[in-house]
Amino acid sequence: MELAQEVCQRIKAECEFVAVKWDELVPGLLDKKFDVIMSSMQITSERRRRMGMSRSYYLSPGAFIARKGAPFDGPPSLLQNKRIGIQVDSMHADWADMSFRRSAQLRRYRTVADALDALSKDEVDAVFGDKAQLWLWSQTPEGICCAIVGDDVKHRQTLGVGVAAGLRKEDAKLREALNNALGEIMSDGTYKELNRTYFPFPLK
Repeated sequence: MELAQEVCQRIKAECEFVAVKWDELVPGLLDKKFDVIMSSMQITSERRRRMGMSRSYYLSPGAFIARKGAPFDGPPSLLQNKRIGIQVDSMHADWADMSFRRSAQLRRYRTVADALDALSKDEVDAVFGDKAQLWLWSQTPEGICCAIVGDDVKHRQTLGVGVAAGLRKEDAKLREALNNALGEIMSDGTYKELNRTYFPFPLK
């Protein structure tokens, strides 16, 4: 929200923020119910086909989270033959399928929250997912059991190139204004300050 507010100030726009269900974001944009989506929307070829997208404004890498003290703080190979929780039909599941194949026990859950609940109950040895989401959970009473382990995982083909704002293709001037504002925010230190407010690691 603070990043969106900063963008609005830079493009000198009076912005109204509305909460919309995830499944209604793209249809609502195309139906002109609102003008921009800034809601952690990953850049994909399908979304580029349907709408315009700004430059990427953050990239949260893939990461593993495990119970504190678990011997997994190193390369992913330490998790061979272990139970790894992943969200079904997600890009993180795609990476895990590619990377582990038959070398680990991949347990699939409907949501990341379900996978993390299984981790807290010791039903899996680790969960692989979005680093920012996993870290935020580790700061809650439910997640105090666990911590991020190992290195960040980045892989363009499965984990994407980042998050961008979505807008209608015909709104070329608005896209240019958004890109210019985001570029300024990245280059003048504002983005780093916002990042440090919420996370102890960079998201770009």
